Amino acid sequence: MTELTIYGKYAKEGDAAIKSGNYREAEACWHTAMKIAEYFGEHDPRLTESMEKLASVYSQMERVREAESLLATAGKIKTRITGTNIPPQGPMNHSSLKA
Repeated sequence: MTELTIYGKYAKEGDAAIKSGNYREAEACWHTAMKIAEYFGEHDPRLTESMEKLASVYSQMERVREAESLLATAGKIKTRITGTNIPPQGPMNHSSLKA
């Protein structure tokens, strides 16, 4: 079994909590994941991923203003990094491009 990073642990637990409908637990996990991701810097996609996941949780909890604020911040980060609102992409895997 692959050992998870501390970020990966909280992300996995956050996703499981979302899937089970436990939004309070999901909020706690994704908030912690976001705080950890802040140390990676805004060029690391885990930061905007955690912001978007937490925003989704806030939306499910009908905390619309908090969700919108996080999504706006994530969008600004993506725009600063890429010049667009599209997340940075890794190198293309040419072996997956089969005709």
